[in-house]
Amino acid sequence: MGEVGAGYTFYWSGRPKAERCDAGVAFAIRNDIVGRLPCLPQGINDRLMSLRLPFREDKFTTIISAYAAPMTSSDVAKDQFYEDLHALPATVPKVDELIVLGSFNARVGTDHATWQGVLGPQGLGSCNDNGLLLPTCAEHRFQLTNTFFRLLTREKATWIHPLSWRWQLLDYVLVRRRDLKDVLVTKSIRDADGWTDHRLILSQMRLRLNPRRRPQCKRPPGKAIKAIYGPCIKGTAPLLSSDGTTLLTEKSQFLKRWAEHFRSVLNCSSAISDAAMDRLPQVVTNNDLDLPPSLPETIRVVHQLSSGKAPGSDAIPLKVYKHARNLSNRLNGQLEQGLLPESQCGFRRHRGATDMIFSARQLQEKCQKMQTHLYATFLDLTKAFDTVNRDGLWKFMQKFGCPEWFTHMVHQLRDGMMAHVTEAFAVTKEVKQGCVLSPTLLSLMFSAMLMDTYRDEHPGIHIT
Repeated sequence: MGEVGAGYTFYWSGRPKAERCDAGVAFAIRNDIVGRLPCLPQGINDRLMSLRLPFREDKFTTIISAYAAPMTSSDVAKDQFYEDLHALPATVPKVDELIVLGSFNARVGTDHATWQGVLGPQGLGSCNDNGLLLPTCAEHRFQLTNTFFRLLTREKATWIHPLSWRWQLLDYVLVRRRDLKDVLVTKSIRDADGWTDHRLILSQMRLRLNPRRRPQCKRPPGKAIKAIYGPCIKGTAPLLSSDGTTLLTEKSQFLKRWAEHFRSVLNCSSAISDAAMDRLPQVVTNNDLDLPPSLPETIRVVHQLSSGKAPGSDAIPLKVYKHARNLSNRLNGQLEQGLLPESQCGFRRHRGATDMIFSARQLQEKCQKMQTHLYATFLDLTKAFDTVNRDGLWKFMQKFGCPEWFTHMVHQLRDGMMAHVTEAFAVTKEVKQGCVLSPTLLSLMFSAMLMDTYRDEHPGIHIT
């Protein structure tokens, strides 16, 4: 049975519609997995059903769906269920990973010392008369995964008694003792609507299905292909001129074409409107940035230098350029005075991108848990370092409180930049990649863009 548009196929084993519906088990399997099953799920009776899933490296996992007789059933019905459950694991290959998903209507209590190896230290409530589950688990070396994770009662219990209003644990996920390490967590889902008075159970495990294989066509052997077509002739793709009309054949033409390419890439046109510049608030100028470097600042810069770096074609040692670190330290100190937005992570001290990724993943998990929609927008800045408008950047620095002389020193580090492919050409539109100042300058530019974008907006709750 398949639900239209749901993407799942349902396999059910139960009783006819005319009889009392106090039994019945089923599997809901994603349609893309159904085609990879070695066989369809097998219905043992109206209370037991099995499914075998293929996993990587020719391994299999057998899943048993169980629905025990309720407390109101006769002792004969209860004993018959556990006899069938006792016989079923013997039919499963020992190399298979075995998982039992069941509503057992049994309270197992918290006696971890007596049932060590079966019952975990995080049980719930007391044991009831329908306690054949524990001996069955002990005999087959099953472990009740629900009782091994420290969770709140509302995330552990699956049913509330209608009279005492006490939460009970009646539904379990069982695995063999050797496979408990693959279980990440087993807990109940509070807000899932399953048309039942029991809460649904979620169990996360380390299981990887075999990838779907593409149809393999029958190809002739490699020797036959070589005999027919001969040896492979390697070549290079043709290179055309910038207008795409002339085929280049000379090495000098190739080098000239590469120079044209990088000249266009590194000098992309960009503009910042005066209106956007005027809308940014003016921060009080910090004249301390203009002061000569102090001895502690110089020592700090020296400690941040990388040793053993070779000079470039201009024979200037890299340590000369590394003096920009002093400007970087001062500029970072200025921007950390509340000028950068709280959401800015990366290129900041004690605020890396890893923290932001962790916050995003936590938000995603919480939304999944609470069955809430999450809308995320991903923005990729194309050639971010190569398209910075420098004239606007110097104005942004002054808006952010940098004095004129400090801005002029940063300007001098980028003034007259040249790039070499064949002949030298000027670079006028980028911040120097590899310079210690470039990430901070890019953060400053992007922060100014966000301030102008959200000047009249309330973007929501900040998560840091």
